[in-house]
Amino acid sequence: MNPKVSVVIASYNTEKYIIECVNSVLNQDYPNVELVVVNDGSTDATGGLLAEVARNYANVKVVNQVNQGQSAARNNGVNEATGEFVVFLDSDDIFDVSLVSKCVTALTSTHSDIVFFNAETFYDDDEYAVEFSPTYVRDSSLYDKIMDSKTFFKESWRLNNYFVSPWMYMSRTQLVRDNPFYPGIIHEDNLFTTSILLAQSSTIVCLNESLYKRRIRRDSVMTSKKSHRHIIGYLTVARKLPILRSSTDEELNVCLNNFISRCVSFSINDAKSCYGRMPKELKKEYLSAFKEIGIMNIKKKILVKYFLAQL
Repeated sequence: MNPKVSVVIASYNTEKYIIECVNSVLNQDYPNVELVVVNDGSTDATGGLLAEVARNYANVKVVNQVNQGQSAARNNGVNEATGEFVVFLDSDDIFDVSLVSKCVTALTSTHSDIVFFNAETFYDDDEYAVEFSPTYVRDSSLYDKIMDSKTFFKESWRLNNYFVSPWMYMSRTQLVRDNPFYPGIIHEDNLFTTSILLAQSSTIVCLNESLYKRRIRRDSVMTSKKSHRHIIGYLTVARKLPILRSSTDEELNVCLNNFISRCVSFSINDAKSCYGRMPKELKKEYLSAFKEIGIMNIKKKILVKYFLAQL
């Protein structure tokens, strides 16, 4: 018995990459894959290319919507998914041919809810590799262990090895339905993955396998010039994370508060990059956020950074 796996792609104006991306799903060595692609109001040829694919493959479903952003597109894709498990793929990236089969084997053999894996990067512009070279490899101490999702969060954080990218794991579809992406912001992955791990106790396993190919290109959300959206994205995440605190696990709360502090820090960095001196209205946003988070839960050095950003 091969449980169905749904692959969800949110696509916006990626005509240059979408066919290579889709083909990496269609060429999987696993027999029961459903592909759901959400065309998020693309204005280039993406929609036409996807329509042609859907005409030729019965296991491909294309959802066309007015532009709502990546979070809403992913949520709508999950709503259309019929698989027992779900995995995300960005529309400019590529799956290894055995990603689905290896993940399903790990999930079913260990009776786990989530399986994590590694990724490798490649570049549109090789010169850009000198400027920006992220790594997506987990600490070796996490491999081939079955553990509770909250323990995995704590261990990953302590190892300085916590990755939030939603395309670095496969999970039971119901987990994602119970913890949808927060709409209307960027950096939503920080909230999504942390909610998947902490909102309820799940069983996870981590593979020592690089199964995902991450394209690094200029002008993506990750590499583009910082804007107000970047600032508010991280700050919104920091405001929403406290609901995941535990009433019994103080060790988890320490790790979570440190993660919240990091999100606030990244927001301040982006504010300095965007504005130089912080605008008055933005100061009010931070003060309101500090109140919601609890100022005693934010690292002192982050609060100092906030006050220095006003000078």
